[in-house]
Amino acid sequence: TCRRQRQMCIRDSPRTAPSSAELTYPTDEPRRVIDWIAIPSTWQFLSYTAVATSLSDHRPVIAEIHMPGSAAQ
Repeated sequence: TCRRQRQMCIRDSPRTAPSSAELTYPTDEPRRVIDWIAIPSTWQFLSYTAVATSLSDHRPVIAEIHMPGSAAQ
């Protein structure tokens, strides 16, 4: 789900708890979401996940996004 904020869509919902795949901090045992991907409200997240890594104290967020009107649909 997305929360609308200044015409942007941010992967976050105050109505549901984030899944364990969306937790980003700390990287060794993530308990919080503090990293985001913001997209225009007309776009749509197709997938959204945080990737386990030891390269940072945060887990990077990777998303697949649908952009209406784009050639690749």
